This record gives sequence, structure tokens and C-alpha cells, in this order.
Amino acid sequence: MSDNTQILNLVCELFEGPDGDYGIFLERDSGFFSTLTRIRADQASSHVPGQPSLYNISLHVRDLLHYALEEARAPHPKEPNWSLAWDPHHASNTEWHALQTQLESGYREWKSLLEHSEVVRSSALPMLVHLALHLGGIRRQWKLLRARG
Repeated sequence: MSDNTQILNLVCELFEGPDGDYGIFLERDSGFFSTLTRIRADQASSHVPGQPSLYNISLHVRDLLHYALEEARAPHPKEPNWSLAWDPHHASNTEWHALQTQLESGYREWKSLLEHSEVVRSSALPMLVHLALHLGGIRRQWKLLRARG
């Protein structure tokens, strides 16, 4: 299996989860999509002391995907205002579901570029690592929120 195929497989697992019970680094139902769909808007807006909300982390992930898409289309795109994603916000159900839709759309577009562009695949590893960091943060924080009740 080529390095490029492995990177694409890792990206797919990160968002869609593994095909079976266990993947390369995730277990069933632990990718972005299966994790976020189990989180309610009120949970996504809640804060663990000293941490951004799950909604804010998800906004940041959306912005990362949009930036990766812009970078693939044109070298040196204008960087977004990264701090905007971290502004506290209480998300409604509609906002939370819209954000999940935006994340899925951004992922599908990025995945398509990864499948068809050697240049995009060759620069995907740092983004993959950064996104995996945020998935881990979301899963850890959601576990803490559930334990709080």
C-alpha cells in the first residue's frame, strides 16, 4: 500500500470511523461524524473549565478544512481569523446540525481533492495530525461532560 493510499485511509477513518470494529487508530463509532452526531447542541455548547466548548472545537475543525481547501486551490491563501472560532457561543439545535453538515461537506470536498491530487496528498499529513488532536479533544471533553451529567 502506498503512502498516499495510507494517508487517504487515515483521513477517511478520522472522519468516517473504521470499516470494522477496529481501524488503524480508532475503534467503531469514534470518528468525527459518529462522535458529533451523538452530541446534543446543549452538550456541544457546555464548557469544561479551562476548555473551549465542543461547538468551538468543531468550528475550528470546519475552519481548518476550509483552509485546506483554499490552500489546495491557490498557494498561500489568506489565513482566516482563527480566534473567531473560539468565541463563546451557545449553539441552537439548528446551528449545531448546520455545523455538522458544513463539516461533512468540507470533508467530502477535501477527500475528493486528496483522491485526485498528488500535491494535496503530499501536504495532508500535518493537517491529519492536527485534526486527530482535535478529535481526541472532543472525545475526551464529551466523556467529561457525560460524567458530569
